[in-house]
Amino acid sequence: MKDFYISGVHINNMKIFFGLKNQYYPNEYSPEDEYKRIEFEGFEKKDNKKIFLAIGIIILVISLIFIFSKPTQTKTNQTISKALCGNRICEIGENCFNCAPDCKCNEGEYCSEEKQTCVKPICGNNVCEIFESYENCCIDCGCPFDYEICNKTKNACEVRPMNITESEALDVLLNYLNNQGKNVLESEIFGIGQCGNKLCVFIRVKIEDDEWYRMFGVDEERNVNEIPLL
Repeated sequence: MKDFYISGVHINNMKIFFGLKNQYYPNEYSPEDEYKRIEFEGFEKKDNKKIFLAIGIIILVISLIFIFSKPTQTKTNQTISKALCGNRICEIGENCFNCAPDCKCNEGEYCSEEKQTCVKPICGNNVCEIFESYENCCIDCGCPFDYEICNKTKNACEVRPMNITESEALDVLLNYLNNQGKNVLESEIFGIGQCGNKLCVFIRVKIEDDEWYRMFGVDEERNVNEIPLL
């Protein structure tokens, strides 16, 4: 066996300690042992790299799972959360039709059953909606009486033109009473109104020998109808 020297010291039979994983074991030193030690440390370094790489991959996977699972959890919570009617908050899924206490309409609006939302009446769409009437929108709602027509320019109901004038109606009434032998002392035209389903010119007269005034209506067909006075 060859003699080995380190710094001039003969080391063939010298006992030394070398480290394995932070623990020291006594052993006889030889060149073969030195090669084994170097080879062992090389494997140990490779193993450490693999361990650190595996740990890094595990941490990365866990981080990605946490990041991508967080939005999903939020969406799930939103799906599970249901609107609560009566909490004075108009939430998603609630409207004035299915939860009127929470989703109240503004002044001048009404809840449309068809649209299930608050809408504002539109005068002129040929639909007589809530809050519309002949008084504020005769264009959509028409007029209450047959003898009235809607003036679309003014958006107001007016008495339609008659086929008989007031003076013609008065002449018809006076002839009617004279034929009955009645002497008319006074007469006064009260305007146009409805006699049943017809338009009439109302005329009040004072007949001789009668204690009270009497009211008559003359329609467009020149028929005379007496109107009882209450």
